[in-house]
Amino acid sequence: MNRHLIEGMARAGKGDPFIVTNQQEARETAERFSDYIRSPVLTDIKIDCEDFDAYAIEPPQSGDLFAERPILIYGKYNNPRAG
Repeated sequence: MNRHLIEGMARAGKGDPFIVTNQQEARETAERFSDYIRSPVLTDIKIDCEDFDAYAIEPPQSGDLFAERPILIYGKYNNPRAG
């Protein structure tokens, strides 16, 4: 097993790695994975910075939102904002 490869693929796909290290964990991990992929809360998310001078937004495209999994978006903006 190459844990580094699995974790890298999960990051690239904007997901979470599900790793089984022994047979006793297999069923529980498979159920967690099945629950995870079958329950997106929000899909096709677009970040709109219109009328807001934002730049260096990361990641440039957001993945789907799944229950109990946050979406983290970072960026910078020019000019102070209020409200």
